[in-house]
Amino acid sequence: DHQLLLWDLHTGQVVRTFAGHSRAVTHLVVAQRQGPVVSAGRDGRLITWDVSSGKPARPPLHYPLPEKAQDYAVQLSPDGQYAAINTQPPGEPVQAVLLDLQSGKKDRSLRTSRCLFDNDGLSLACFEQFDALRLIHLETHSERRISIQGELFPSPAAFSPDGRYLVALRPPQQLVIIDVLSGRPAGVYSGHTAAPVALVIDSSSQTAYSLDSQRYLRAWQIPSGAEISVLLLPHPASTLVIAPDGRSLVAGGAEGRLFCVGLREQ
Repeated sequence: DHQLLLWDLHTGQVVRTFAGHSRAVTHLVVAQRQGPVVSAGRDGRLITWDVSSGKPARPPLHYPLPEKAQDYAVQLSPDGQYAAINTQPPGEPVQAVLLDLQSGKKDRSLRTSRCLFDNDGLSLACFEQFDALRLIHLETHSERRISIQGELFPSPAAFSPDGRYLVALRPPQQLVIIDVLSGRPAGVYSGHTAAPVALVIDSSSQTAYSLDSQRYLRAWQIPSGAEISVLLLPHPASTLVIAPDGRSLVAGGAEGRLFCVGLREQ
């Protein structure tokens, strides 16, 4: 759908409808501490919303969509300040760019749209070809290219909550731990025997939980990669989320089932 709905979780009622996209909405960010709400859609619009009125807080940003559907790619920073997107200006090839959503201007060109923002929106990891990872610090606008043995992929991948480590997939099954401060690999987790499909890191930034296509949920240490525990889920899942209180982990999938795992009991 191309509309957004705001729900009251206590009453279960829709309290506001956000209408501004003409095609499907693909990405949504609700920034913490009364920050902006930003959405992106297949109409080539990026909209920052005024939550109280349900209307755009500023004129939507328009960008030229790639001609091929498989080239569509958007990543929004958690603080709603930036967007990494694929564009295709008229007569030009597909380009990856970083947009500043506050000014509405291009911050820089990117070599790839395979990107991941950290939890605070302060860093951007760009997974480039030829075994390279580029880390961009968005406050200082500095960047660093890191050479990695074997190409890394952003799905699954995650920054630790403290921003110190980045964990990313090295196909087919390894999860590589990068020390963001030094720019060097800090460890590798090699416990999976099937392709990992989901990854999450706890609030202490010391324990990672990864799930593979064979339903194995594995807990392991950061940065050593030492395995802590293994659990076989009863049904397939593709998403992992840690509860805000840090006491449980929820796994979900396309079948509509949710599995709750008590982290203190593992």
